[in-house]
Amino acid sequence: MLFNHTAVQIDLDHIDDAVALFTDVLGFEEVFRLASPNPAMPADMRMLRQPAANVDLQLTGLERVAPQDRKIMNHYGFISDDADADIATVAEWCEARSFEVTTGLYMPRMFWIDVPQLFLDFVLEVMDAAELRKYEYPWPPAL
Repeated sequence: MLFNHTAVQIDLDHIDDAVALFTDVLGFEEVFRLASPNPAMPADMRMLRQPAANVDLQLTGLERVAPQDRKIMNHYGFISDDADADIATVAEWCEARSFEVTTGLYMPRMFWIDVPQLFLDFVLEVMDAAELRKYEYPWPPAL
């Protein structure tokens, strides 16, 4: 797996304002966007990149709730050519050390992994590179 991005939560009603701050003021470019297909958890994800940077910033617009209710939205994102194998490797390492592992999906082929004994307020995200290419996500980033 290759480290790809970090994510922060933005008030869903102000996602366009947050994107404008990062693009107009801080020099980022929007390279990818995707709305959640899950009506139970409306979200608007925007991936931003500064020219010459090789790590992206994900702004996730969400409805306001207590932060602890959204642990899985705070994550370190990785991209993988074989997400299933990489998730299995992480799970096997954790389970061999008696750590509980929980996994789930954000969207098709975009997984999260939680190790509650280790991760207090974040999870790992593993995005399948082949799935991202369907959305014309520019991967690998231009260096």
